[in-house]
Amino acid sequence: MYLIGNLVDSVGMEPKTIRFYERAGLIKPRRVGTYRVYSSKDVELLKVIKFFRALDMSIKIIKDLLDRHGRLRMDSLPSEAKNAIGSQLKKRQEEYARLEKLCRPILEDEAAASDEKRDETEPFADSEASTN
Repeated sequence: MYLIGNLVDSVGMEPKTIRFYERAGLIKPRRVGTYRVYSSKDVELLKVIKFFRALDMSIKIIKDLLDRHGRLRMDSLPSEAKNAIGSQLKKRQEEYARLEKLCRPILEDEAAASDEKRDETEPFADSEASTN
């Protein structure tokens, strides 16, 4: 059982974000007096929600993935959600390709510098190897 302060560390979300998801109907913590008490299931569900939100998935789509008991229905993942995941994957692949392109000149310079340094420290290495 967790109080909201524990969730901040476990899930990496601010209390106001957790309360927002509660108001949106994505999680339903128990109430003990004035305290919200979260279960291990709530923790895991918040991690999944955080993942989906990182994919720019809307609250409505995430809510559609939850059944009335708060369980995920991945078997009925709406096409909108699948498209969002596919779009994010394509975006990440494009970003990775851009990063590779940006880094290529740096890596080539480092490789060339390494070759030059090796040539300076081992001036006779090639000629000795060929005579043996």
